[in-house]
Amino acid sequence: MEYDIEPISPGVSRRAGHADPNGRRCLIENCSSTNAIEFVHVFDRVNALDSRQTGALEWYWNREKHTLNFDTQRNVFFCGASLHQLYKERKWALLPEFSDVQQYYGWAIPFGRTQFPINNEPTFQYTFLPLQDMEDVYLTRQRDLSDGQQTVDVYHYPFTDFPKITSHVHPTFAIIHLGSILRSESFNHEIRMSLYERYPFLRKVCNLRNKWTGLLPSTAEEDPTYITDSRAREVRHSQALPPSLSPDDSTPRRRLVAVRVEAKGNDESEESSNFSSSSSTEVAQLTSLALRQLKLVKAKSYGNHWTPAKINAWAKSNEPPSASTNLASSRTRYHMPGTMKYEMEPISPGVARRAGQADPNERRCLIENQSSTSAIEVVHVWDRVNALDQQQAGAVEWFWKREKYTLNLDTQRNVFFCGASLHQLYKERKWALLPEASDVRQYYGRAIPYGRIQFPINDRPTFQYTFLPLQDMKDIHVTRQRDLPDSDGQQMVDVYHYPYNDFPKITSHVHPTFAIIHLGSIINSRSFNHTIRMSLYDKYPFLRDICHLSNHWTGRVPDHAEEDTTYITKSRASGAQDLHTSTGLLPSDDGTCTPQRRLWVRRIEAEMSDEAPCNSSESSSSGSPSRNASEITNLNPPQYIPPPKASNIRLVQEDALTALRKQPRGQATQLTSEALRVHKLRLDNGRRHRKQWTPIKILALIKGASRESVRAVQ
Repeated sequence: MEYDIEPISPGVSRRAGHADPNGRRCLIENCSSTNAIEFVHVFDRVNALDSRQTGALEWYWNREKHTLNFDTQRNVFFCGASLHQLYKERKWALLPEFSDVQQYYGWAIPFGRTQFPINNEPTFQYTFLPLQDMEDVYLTRQRDLSDGQQTVDVYHYPFTDFPKITSHVHPTFAIIHLGSILRSESFNHEIRMSLYERYPFLRKVCNLRNKWTGLLPSTAEEDPTYITDSRAREVRHSQALPPSLSPDDSTPRRRLVAVRVEAKGNDESEESSNFSSSSSTEVAQLTSLALRQLKLVKAKSYGNHWTPAKINAWAKSNEPPSASTNLASSRTRYHMPGTMKYEMEPISPGVARRAGQADPNERRCLIENQSSTSAIEVVHVWDRVNALDQQQAGAVEWFWKREKYTLNLDTQRNVFFCGASLHQLYKERKWALLPEASDVRQYYGRAIPYGRIQFPINDRPTFQYTFLPLQDMKDIHVTRQRDLPDSDGQQMVDVYHYPYNDFPKITSHVHPTFAIIHLGSIINSRSFNHTIRMSLYDKYPFLRDICHLSNHWTGRVPDHAEEDTTYITKSRASGAQDLHTSTGLLPSDDGTCTPQRRLWVRRIEAEMSDEAPCNSSESSSSGSPSRNASEITNLNPPQYIPPPKASNIRLVQEDALTALRKQPRGQATQLTSEALRVHKLRLDNGRRHRKQWTPIKILALIKGASRESVRAVQ
């Protein structure tokens, strides 16, 4: 049996933002909040799973039992995605001032519970402390000048000249985090000794960590300041504290709740089991915000698939988990319209291996040219999720002069390497790779794009690209490390500001076809700002050709395509079965060459259907699991599945009653008080109806029932 921690509430970021003296900018680089900024827990919130350690911290920090919440704003700061990744890899940490460490010491040993000092200063000073594998990493920090302009300073390892950092983070969390790293058996002993020599008080940091996470005194359970009368009952019954309904401006005085995760074939049965096993103090209490996030007030609003477990987890933390989130599996899952859920083929290790072999930049960041030790991630030029659209994949295969079913979006020609921050901005469609005009016009005849027969095959090993900002990049600076070192032996780092006209050309193995179809899909999108689109057309006139190519390649396949022997060869003429080997299994990715097949997409859940659910716990050691032909749905594009009609509500009621019967006597069977007792739901005619929401009704709602279906349940 596995456990995971409750989802993070939106209130966590909100409270940290209010307390942050840096205005939600990156704590280290001081860059704008638009630059892929993430919030980071100083001491990882997953430590809440260790109840013994949490209890020890509550004791030595002079707190009541069950009141330490690792989602407090004093344990959260904001940081860029790349530095966040390095922080999670324990490559750097925040070092408190000596005085902030010494305050927890008596003459020679740490203070006990009764002498523990309470320090509620709004801000503290910290030093950026590199721990390991940071020799090839450079840092930048944005600085305001006296004339109102901004400049960017560059710092190199060991960052001794990096300025002091001011943060609202409390030293207790920084001390226990840093002490845990230094005391870890996996931490390099030589590095530990060198850090002790450089900062002697680090030994005190480690001693504090050992003290605070040590054993409790035998009399702790009898201390009325540790276990108060109001909490004695919960301790005796070993129950978690009830979810707090306090406003977001204050951290709930409770521990984070551990959520049991059971690996089952059917996600819905797993979530219902979690809900049924909840104690009366853990029953979800939904507010009006719950139904607003369900998005089921309007007809055809069935995008969020809320289950009892997700509602329960949301109520404990005030944040709904993603409808496609599954804690028991690491595979990528997607909710298609309706109630179907699909699982996509996981990325094989061979994808990065092949891209690394083809990359002329040797796996360094394509844009910043940073070392591969600097939180470098694999990026798909054209998102692999497009494999879900099989009609589009078939069109691309036709116009690109390929055989049907052979387009694999995990090809090395669709993959490059990039830092985590720039990767996040890429996913947010804030920048793209612009091919050379010649690489675009090669796919054109005199006025229109070439068809399948005339499509040119260009297998050059590398191509030139321009870094193209698209939207929300005005406050973001981009750096690039030069290949040649300066006179001091340091690598030169150039800083570029919007609109990056002087940014150098980029050389990559990425094929222009993927860059064209990706960029064209962004600019053609209805959500893309029209003014920006027109300005880009004025600056790069051939962008119109890119958009035209993207529309052409993803358009309608000619009617005679299925009869073309170059499109559907004899070996593939039988359809779905031709994608598999003679044993009926997909060929695995051995890492040496890209498999000549599409990525598989498997249906993992079919609610309101007579079909048995597929097993979602299968795995393969090769990283690319083989699937039986009957399990593969990548030949049949996911279609919209309408919600159940009123005639199917009886099935919903039976499911709800079955879930209720599983609850032991004494557990709450209704969502009471704050939980929609008199929730007002707006209907089409504008009238508001007061409804008593029971588990049967809420289950009918989250199963995708229409408003008429909900009325039928009443």
